[in-house]
Amino acid sequence: MSSSPTIVPTFDCFSDKQKKIIEKLEIPERLTFYGADQFDDKYVCTKGNWKFRASGQDYKLDFTRFYCPYQEKLCKYLVAKHSVGHMAASLSKCFEADKGFIFLA
Repeated sequence: MSSSPTIVPTFDCFSDKQKKIIEKLEIPERLTFYGADQFDDKYVCTKGNWKFRASGQDYKLDFTRFYCPYQEKLCKYLVAKHSVGHMAASLSKCFEADKGFIFLA
C-alpha cells in the first residue's frame, strides 16, 4: 500500500490591491533602538528573523511561520512602526499581537 504525499492547500490571504499596498511598505534594513541601555542591542537587522537583546533578555521574533511573504512583510512593518515610540523589549508582545491579527485576516 503506497501513501500519497500530503498536499497543503494554499490560498491568497490578500487581494491584489492589498498586495500592491504591502509591496510598497518600506522596512529599513536596520532598525535602531533609540531607548537602548548600554547593555542592550542598539539595532536589529530586519532581514529574516529578528534577534536582539533588550532589558537583560534575549529576544527572537520568528517570521518564518507565515503562510505568505505578504503576511511576513506586513508584520515586520507593523512591529517596526511600533518600535519608534516604544522600548525594544515590548516588540515581542507587539509581534505576537500582530501575528495573531494577520493570521486571522
